[in-house]
Amino acid sequence: MIATALELLLRLSARKARNFRIGLPEHGRVLEAIRQQDGDRATEQMRKLLADSRARLLRPAPRAARRTPIAAPSKPAPVRRQGARVTPR
Repeated sequence: MIATALELLLRLSARKARNFRIGLPEHGRVLEAIRQQDGDRATEQMRKLLADSRARLLRPAPRAARRTPIAAPSKPAPVRRQGARVTPR
């Protein structure tokens, strides 16, 4: 269950992230606390990392970065000629 939640979070983050480097310092603080075997600080840093990640995910994307829907073609597809006959594609 945790693995599925993390995978979903990573996919969402990847779609919205403009630059993955934003979260690297936060991850580094978690890692450093783990290396120093400071469970309380690691937990605190991880909670902050998750809260900041959540806030970035919920923040509206800048206008230029928003995906625009693909518009339907405005004119019919060109016809292909076979000999003297004209047939639609």
